[in-house]
This record gives sequence, structure tokens and C-alpha cells, in this order.
Amino acid sequence: MNKNLKIAIIVVIIAIVAFLAIYLVVNNNKKNLQNNPVDNQNVESGENMDTTMNAIVLRVNEDSLDVMIGSDEEKYVNNVAFSKEGNIGFKEGQEILIYYNSSPESVIPGQIIDVGKIEIVKEQSDTTIPDEINQMFQETENTIENQ
Repeated sequence: MNKNLKIAIIVVIIAIVAFLAIYLVVNNNKKNLQNNPVDNQNVESGENMDTTMNAIVLRVNEDSLDVMIGSDEEKYVNNVAFSKEGNIGFKEGQEILIYYNSSPESVIPGQIIDVGKIEIVKEQSDTTIPDEINQMFQETENTIENQ
């Protein structure tokens, strides 16, 4: 057998082995993703979320919460969608910890929609809601009611 033919056969065999190895790895990963219940538990526990945020509940809506977030210098009102757990007994004034993905697709200005979990940290927050937040919130409620 000539030398070039031997090299060609070896290259073909290596290519076939490499293709089979890649095929098996990809299919094995697909099966693991479909059948692994641990991944589903991580979604529900909030473990796979990339961001957490502390907030105070201002209002409980049908499928979301209006919350106050921010530092001592600046506070904001955000709307936070419920996680898959839904309303677990949220009440105005509670301190909560929100687990969510902060990618641009999952956070709309003023809204957080890709929520993995919301945990009640404290039944009644010690933080006082600033007058401007209360006033802004009341004006928004009045506008909605008058429409």
C-alpha cells in the first residue's frame, strides 16, 4: 500500500471517530438537560438567577408586586412579576428578596419579569417609605382609577 493511501485512511478514521465522539457528547447533554430534575429545582429555588434585590412591598396586585427599591439616597418604585410560586402571602410593608435574571430581555424599565423566586425576609419593614414615593404611588393609583 502506498504511503499517501495509508495517510488518507488514517485521516478518514480519525474524522469518523471525532464525529462520533462529538455526536455522543451532544446527545448525552441533550438527554441530561431533558431528564435532570435538579435543574428544575434550581429554577424554583432561585439558584440559577444572576441577581438578587431587596425590596419593600407597596402593593400586591393580581400577578405582580409594586415594590420600593434603592439606597438611602435614591429610592424607586418597580413592578415585579410573581415567580412560578405565585402569591405566597405577600402583604404591604413586607421586606422581600427577589431572585431574577437581569438580562435586557428580562428587565423592562420599571418592571422585572424574569423572576425565579421571591422570599419574604421580614413581615414588617423598619424602613420608612419616603413621602415622595407615597405621593407618587397615590397619584398613579388615582390616575388609574379615573380612567
